[in-house]
Amino acid sequence: MKSFQLPLSDVPAYQEALPAALTRPLVLASPHSGRVYPTCFVEQSRLNHATLRRSEDFCVDLLFDFAPSIDIPIISAEFPRCFVDVNRGADELDPVLFGQVAKNNMIISRRVANGLGVIPRVVGAGVEIYANALCVEDAQDRIDRFHKPYHAATKALADKVASQFKVSLFIDCHSMPDSAAGRRSQGGKTTDMVIGDLHGQSCAPRLSQAAAISLREMGYSVVRNDPYAGGYSTQVHGRPSQGRHCIQLEINRRLYMDERRLRLTSGFDVLKRNMQVFVEHMANVVEDINRADPEAIAAE
Repeated sequence: MKSFQLPLSDVPAYQEALPAALTRPLVLASPHSGRVYPTCFVEQSRLNHATLRRSEDFCVDLLFDFAPSIDIPIISAEFPRCFVDVNRGADELDPVLFGQVAKNNMIISRRVANGLGVIPRVVGAGVEIYANALCVEDAQDRIDRFHKPYHAATKALADKVASQFKVSLFIDCHSMPDSAAGRRSQGGKTTDMVIGDLHGQSCAPRLSQAAAISLREMGYSVVRNDPYAGGYSTQVHGRPSQGRHCIQLEINRRLYMDERRLRLTSGFDVLKRNMQVFVEHMANVVEDINRADPEAIAAE
């Protein structure tokens, strides 16, 4: 799937694909699959376009573009994560990239220390994006143009769905490199899927377990919270005590693409069909809870 380069002012912040009506208690999001690159960013980087693209959650938005056809909305960031990472807080600025001002005023999380703040410093296995430091004004402009609009739109959509149901589920959809997926204890095969729920803080166990069981029944190897427990979006949208649950789904890229050539494989269509079965199942699970015991799940 090709990417595009456009002038900064023409790069959209997000795309929503909505059903005719929001009738089901589920929202999907793809925050890292954006492939519209600001021309000025590509020119500013010390890396070529192909190298920058290796940080994309490649075509994850397309894996889930069936959502409106089954009455479920999906929102996707259109810009690349290596330009602005919306799965980080706006205050997660890297002092190595932005200097003492950032260090004095921003949160230095472990992700930031590794170069993966809201404005990433590296891609892949620690490959530096920039030859020189950036100014904080540049970061603020990116946050204002892209991070804030994406999260405002995502919040509005999630709020609208949650207002209609006592229990709702937000699934943040991602992909992970096969090299980062971790090894299963038996067979030496890497993990296919990771369900992240911030170690039980963003989602009731019943829903996290239902997600894992559904994927395992399709033959996937699934683990929870290792190595990905969730990010900023999971923190924002996961409020189980309010009936609002969130999981982060990580899919091994080996299942659907050639990571070296950045090409989809024949596994894409199989995986997409299975993801539709999975999403339908999770929507049904949440609908059943709304009909039966929405108060009980809040106490889990």
